[in-house]
Amino acid sequence: MSTQNIVRIVCLLTVPCAAYAASAATTVKTVALTAYDVVYDPFGQRLYAAVGQSDAQYPNCVVRINPRNATVENAVWAGSDPRKLAISDDGQYIYIGLNGAGRVSRYNVAAEVIDQDFSLGSGSFGTTYAEDIAVQPGRPSVIAVSRFRKGVSPRHDGVAIYENGVMRPEKTRAHTGANRIEFSDDPQILYGYNNETTGFGVYTLVVNDDGVGISGTYTGLISGFGVDIAYDANRLYATSGRVIDTDTMQFIGQFPSGGKVAPDSKVGRTFFITNSTVTAYYQDTFTLAGQVTLSGVSGSPANLIRWGADGLAFSTSGHQVVIVQTDLVPLAALAILAVDPAEDFVVSGDAGGPFEPGSQVYSLTNTGDDTLFWGAAADADWVSVTPEGGFLPPGGSLNLTVSLTEAAALLPSGEYVATVGLTDVTHGQEGAINVVLSVHTTPPVLEVTPSEDFAASGDHGGPFEPPSKVYVLTNPGDDTLFWGVVADADWVSVEPQWGPILPGGSANLTVSLTEAAALLPYGEHVAIVSLTDITHGQEAAVRVVLSVVFPQGALDVTPAEDFVASAIHGGPFEPTSKVYVLSNTGGSPLTWSLEGLPSWLSADVTSGGLDPQQSVEVTLSLTEEAETMAVGSYSQMVVFRNVTTQEEAPREVRLDIQAPFEELARGYRNSNFNLTYSSLLFRPDGSSGYYTACRQVDVQQFPVDPAGGTPLVLWDDDAAEVVLSDGATIDFFGREYDRVYIGSNGYLTFGQGDTAATASWDNHFALPRISAFFADLTTVGPDHVSYRQLADRLVVTYSDMRLAANRDKHNNFQVALSLRDGSIEITWLRCDANDEIVVGLSRGYGEQTRFTPTDLSALTACCECGDLTGDGFVGLADLEVLVDWWLTGDCGVPGWCGRADLDRDGQVTMADLAIMAGDWWQGEIGWGQPVLLSELNEGDNFARAPALTADERLIVFMRFDPVSGYNRLFEATRETPDEPFTNERKIDELVATGYNIGFPWVSPDGLSLYYWEKNAPPGVQGPEEIKLARRDDPSRPWQYVRTLTELSPNGEECNGPALTEDELTIVFFSYRSGSAYDLSNLWMATRDSVDEPFASIRPLDEINSNRYEKGRYLSPDGLKLLFSSNRRYASLYDMYQASRSSLVEPFGNVEILSVNSESSGDTDAFLSYDGKRLYFTRGQGAGPYGVYMAQFEPVTRECVPR
Repeated sequence: MSTQNIVRIVCLLTVPCAAYAASAATTVKTVALTAYDVVYDPFGQRLYAAVGQSDAQYPNCVVRINPRNATVENAVWAGSDPRKLAISDDGQYIYIGLNGAGRVSRYNVAAEVIDQDFSLGSGSFGTTYAEDIAVQPGRPSVIAVSRFRKGVSPRHDGVAIYENGVMRPEKTRAHTGANRIEFSDDPQILYGYNNETTGFGVYTLVVNDDGVGISGTYTGLISGFGVDIAYDANRLYATSGRVIDTDTMQFIGQFPSGGKVAPDSKVGRTFFITNSTVTAYYQDTFTLAGQVTLSGVSGSPANLIRWGADGLAFSTSGHQVVIVQTDLVPLAALAILAVDPAEDFVVSGDAGGPFEPGSQVYSLTNTGDDTLFWGAAADADWVSVTPEGGFLPPGGSLNLTVSLTEAAALLPSGEYVATVGLTDVTHGQEGAINVVLSVHTTPPVLEVTPSEDFAASGDHGGPFEPPSKVYVLTNPGDDTLFWGVVADADWVSVEPQWGPILPGGSANLTVSLTEAAALLPYGEHVAIVSLTDITHGQEAAVRVVLSVVFPQGALDVTPAEDFVASAIHGGPFEPTSKVYVLSNTGGSPLTWSLEGLPSWLSADVTSGGLDPQQSVEVTLSLTEEAETMAVGSYSQMVVFRNVTTQEEAPREVRLDIQAPFEELARGYRNSNFNLTYSSLLFRPDGSSGYYTACRQVDVQQFPVDPAGGTPLVLWDDDAAEVVLSDGATIDFFGREYDRVYIGSNGYLTFGQGDTAATASWDNHFALPRISAFFADLTTVGPDHVSYRQLADRLVVTYSDMRLAANRDKHNNFQVALSLRDGSIEITWLRCDANDEIVVGLSRGYGEQTRFTPTDLSALTACCECGDLTGDGFVGLADLEVLVDWWLTGDCGVPGWCGRADLDRDGQVTMADLAIMAGDWWQGEIGWGQPVLLSELNEGDNFARAPALTADERLIVFMRFDPVSGYNRLFEATRETPDEPFTNERKIDELVATGYNIGFPWVSPDGLSLYYWEKNAPPGVQGPEEIKLARRDDPSRPWQYVRTLTELSPNGEECNGPALTEDELTIVFFSYRSGSAYDLSNLWMATRDSVDEPFASIRPLDEINSNRYEKGRYLSPDGLKLLFSSNRRYASLYDMYQASRSSLVEPFGNVEILSVNSESSGDTDAFLSYDGKRLYFTRGQGAGPYGVYMAQFEPVTRECVPR
């Protein structure tokens, strides 16, 4: 974030506070804030609180608090959800850890602004946040940050050093480490404690220009989850009560109790807060010094700090900042800081002032041998002190001025005492200067309230608002006074004009505008109403300010109604236009304009001018484009604007374009019937056409076997009524029917039967009808039409129906009507049609004047499940429909929640989402364009066989090594998966024979490595084996463990290991007998634990072929296998995937990966742990060669046939 763009946001300024007396020597004040941390600035003598995003008054602010009166003085926006604070030792900066953004912002104390904001970075587990912050002593621009990650265990992400927002390169490792950190007195030494895992380590860390590193780890010193530490004078104090000597790093004592801790070696005591009890212990003996229970504390303390000479402060989970002054903190009188004169500041005067003397100067002198830091603060708002603090060198002096503020004039008569507290912060000593003020009784004086001017305004000639104002005249004195009043302008009057007021009494004075005000010219006019206290000779005045403005033109638009038009798609619209009248009802000319016209709307005039009381008509008309617009609702807001005043009169123009009915129908003639061996599925979707449709091709049999059905005896041009049993009904265009009429001419009707033989649109639309194959049909014998009522559908089958005009034409079709969700499926097998034929659905409204036939053969393929929008795709739109029904509740029948209830159990649940997801991701993986990782190549020697850890920051690969003349293993690292690999090194420690090693598999944590080694020179037969190496840290060298000889009991070659995450299943390729093909095919072995050898070796003949297979990736759960094979092109390898549903089942579902090149050989596929990136080798055919990476880019896919 650029400091030029940082905006200071002041969130001032009242927060309720309360004060409580905890004991005779302890006071408690609270401030209502949702604060997570507090720090103290000894230079400004102020507390600062990090206020979270849920606070009602100052969300996301750093808030300054005066601890002496518990008032909020300022609040500045700090960023998203401030949680952690750390202040530099010179009081220049406060660093703020933001829990909502993974950032740190820096508050400039003097400027009161956020002057810096920077990110802590991110890793494979997402954004990094600040768990603890420490500012380097003497270096206010350098901080140490203990970082953490959300939703991960362990959460620790290392300790890093940031200078002016830039991270130094060296940081400690993630996983476990110093969750809490504290700088020592030496700016190069940092202490830390692990409070989230059972290691409970205490760390010494060294800070230098390169960053930070761990120099020592100590266990057994401190223990406990969530324990915090504090440093003071070569000691670490834990919230568990334990104390560590940092010179020897040894345990030196245990306080009897713990809690949030604040050690203070200057007073020799350590303070703990638990619930609402403060306990003080002597640091040298670990014994109790005192204890006090605080009143008014809500919630649990979150921290504890020292402030001032005798102060403690902490924030609580009960939305409080608690400020304590207590004698548990011992005070020392001022001994080194000398004050002259050693006397009170005594002042007096009448109520309202002035007071004499107005100020007094004191001399402060440092009588000691070292520089001291001092502070001064007054406990009353009618006293100020300048300066408020600073440094004094040995023998140095300065002047301190104590003055009365304007608030003193508001004090009533009486005696007042305030204290100016003086603190020698360096030596922990404190003193005070008393300010004694005597306010004398004043003689009676005429008071006028309110004190504001009488301000009125209006157009020239009036009226003016307000026309008058009432003032209250009050006599606060002890005797009666007489008063009088006069105005200096004729356009102002006063009533009454004089009178007496008794002691303590009052009178109302009305100041009004006269008729003469209407004659005033344009502009601002001022009059003075003078009031006189005749008795005491005092005067007061009231100003009358009148603004006379030029009257502006006012644009009035009628009517107020919007322009709404509707039509069937293609028009005509009703209405096609609307007239609006624009009038100037104001007193001066205006200019107007019409804005926001879309291309489908025009206006006969779009701008102009209007004189006062003049009008104009504007006609809005639909253009020809409206008739070409698609079905739907369209809305556009047009604005009539008074350009002179910028006032707006908006009107909505809305088009409702409806789809014509009966679109799902088509006529055929002259042998152009193209639905043979296919099926159409019509499903209710709530649209104006009621149904959506999809098509399935290459259908070789009816969905329901007609065998066992009830035959119908139908004569030529005949129909039969079928009444449904068991109370079943059929939903057809939203109406329920308990019977259907089956016609001999290839259609079903509802409401009544039909025998029409002519396949015309008039006949089709005459009745509610399903025209499966509406033609003039006949039979050559009985039993050609039958029906079956099943539990969920009624099925009508027409078998071997002949055309009346040509009995050599055979036609077979079936209609299935759902008894549950209203869907209709029509299936055609052999149909030798060459006559007039109609196919489709009819509501029975008669022929449609704007009917457009649908090309039924071009419908999108039907989906298995989940195409809820009927667009032929299973994608995000369908997921949105499913979620909406999920939230609605139980399903009704028919409808099944808009077909979102995919398993038909009466509710939409996770089971339905799983069904949709299964169909969504069926098909090819959507891989993007591969990118060459050229940084892994060395000249003409290209990298091969990549294997990566789960975070993709470490890669192991093989490459020809020109130095040795053989293939070698290499590894490289990077900071994030989006960066190039660097820090490449050759894994020389695993070279045993000096010959080829390669084809690695590395475990997700980077600690196990399986690889291939050929123990013979090129051209010489020798063992090719799989070996295992391990290491205990990714930064250390590998150590050879063993050779997996169990995989080659008879000396067979083994290559290309791929394992599950638990290393209990291995897939490799081997040229050996025993498979169905006796070629270099895939084999698999398993074991029960990593300490046992592999057994149960078997060939993967379910995916092997009569070509060569090479396996390089097995998913962590063992259910997906990526391998390469030359089964498609003998000279080039392609990558494939196979899967299985459990570890005991064989692999299947072999598919070629879409990322393969047609001109290059692709092998060694390795999928990232999250499945989003595919790494592989391109090493044949067209180059360039090397390791490539393809990004997974999921796309909505077209549905597969049902």
